[in-house]
Amino acid sequence: MARTLSTLGVAIEDAVASRFQPHSERVKYMAYFRTPRGSVFAVEQGTSKHINLWLPEQEAVRHEAERERLHVNRSVPWPDATKPNRYGRISSLQSVQELCDAILLKVQVTTVGKAMRVLEALS
Repeated sequence: MARTLSTLGVAIEDAVASRFQPHSERVKYMAYFRTPRGSVFAVEQGTSKHINLWLPEQEAVRHEAERERLHVNRSVPWPDATKPNRYGRISSLQSVQELCDAILLKVQVTTVGKAMRVLEALS
């Protein structure tokens, strides 16, 4: 059965697209954007209850996400040196040079407002 975009995901992507520039073509359930200051990030359709933001590791972003009481994971590519072929996170990130090998924060957002407040913290 084909996976469809969630109502929450469409609402968040629409809000993000109204504020930020597209960075590259969508890959499956991942859309890529760039802030006016040049930070590249991704919006991943997660579930109907949350959407994942893949953001550059910045203290201001972590602080805002935690202030919003959101789940934040620090994501490191290639986490296991004994398994060099295992990327260790969603492979769609590999298609974007700025995100592929970067340490990222995976932030699960549950509303458009929370997503936008976290994204405003990007430098």
